[in-house]
Amino acid sequence: MEILIIDDEEEILDCISEILISEGHGVTVSLTSEDSLVKLEQKHYDLVITDLRMPEINGNYLIEIIKAKKPQLPIIVLSGHIDSEEELFKIGACTVLSKPVSIDRLLLAVNEACGKDFLDSIVKKFKKKPS
Repeated sequence: MEILIIDDEEEILDCISEILISEGHGVTVSLTSEDSLVKLEQKHYDLVITDLRMPEINGNYLIEIIKAKKPQLPIIVLSGHIDSEEELFKIGACTVLSKPVSIDRLLLAVNEACGKDFLDSIVKKFKKKPS
């Protein structure tokens, strides 16, 4: 699975990418919201993991932009500053995790996001089949 991780803290990007790569995932990292939007246009991703508090474009608005362009793309929020989980779910986050997060919880969230996306794609294919 191809995952885009967005965070303005390089140490966080290194740590999360190392964990996900060790699990066999392809990982691309982005230090800025603006750079992440460019990367999303250049390559297909199966999942986005993003922080909320970043310079330029904040995480809430970034989620809205991503969902407007790629509504089926699952987004996990990983942040130390979460004001309203309910608002994040409303704008399109599938999972909200607080920093620091355990490796097990992160991997569970990634697997859940993948599983949901996979099941949604099967349901869509099934609905398209003629009866």
